[in-house]
Amino acid sequence: MTIMLLKHNIVASKSLSIAFLLVLPILILMRLYIKQEAYDMVYATLIILFIYFYLSFSSYIKFESMKLKKIVHFFASYAFTLYLIHYSILDFIQFFDNKENSMNLFIISIIISNFLALILAYYTEMKYKHVRNIMTNFFIKKEQNA
Repeated sequence: MTIMLLKHNIVASKSLSIAFLLVLPILILMRLYIKQEAYDMVYATLIILFIYFYLSFSSYIKFESMKLKKIVHFFASYAFTLYLIHYSILDFIQFFDNKENSMNLFIISIIISNFLALILAYYTEMKYKHVRNIMTNFFIKKEQNA
């Protein structure tokens, strides 16, 4: 199981990525079950490792499916908005946390974060081409009038 250095990017081998992709979700779920807290350093490290090995493994696979491409594009279309609001929503929901069902509140916060991010992104992130055209036309007309 080697790690290859490719253009300053460290990419794990295929077999190493598969091994970690099988083990890390189990460790993540065990950590959540034991700790009953989603945001701690160990949990964050496990998630980062899972994402790293997922991306390493996916670099070995060519995705030809148009359905899969559409699904990935849909989730990527509001990723920045989700990034901006998810922690605020989690923090707000944890205000009501009674430590008995913190896992339920975490799952609820994920659902609410995705739903609100999708709504906000629909009016902002997903309209960037339309907004760009309006601004371009506005400034072109302003230059022509000057």
